[in-house]
Amino acid sequence: MPSAPKGTCHQQKHKPISLLKVLPEWKPLTNKELEGLDEKIKDQFGWEQGPKPFQSKAIHAQLKGLDVLVHAGTGSGKTGIAAGPHVHPKSKGKVTLMVSQLIALHDEQVSFVVDDGFQHLPHYPG
Repeated sequence: MPSAPKGTCHQQKHKPISLLKVLPEWKPLTNKELEGLDEKIKDQFGWEQGPKPFQSKAIHAQLKGLDVLVHAGTGSGKTGIAAGPHVHPKSKGKVTLMVSQLIALHDEQVSFVVDDGFQHLPHYPG
């Protein structure tokens, strides 16, 4: 067996798993399929006004299969952007991985999804 490249400390000893073979097939949604989603999110999360425009835009973009990067302040609603796509029926069984370096923020995110009926599996390092 060849040695590991210089500067590395280990070799890969197993064949990588292709996520494309493990995950169910998913197709980006159309604008027609996204109609009424903001109202569903409003009802699911109990929001008075529904998602803010930046939240709606980010949620819709995710469901259209686009990459999304959101830079927003503390308390502005980023957790809602992560949870929002799961309200759409075609997201059933999908997974969102949320990573936080702050345990308090992690607990708030888990509380948000639990209160709204989503499954969660918290993981704390250490």
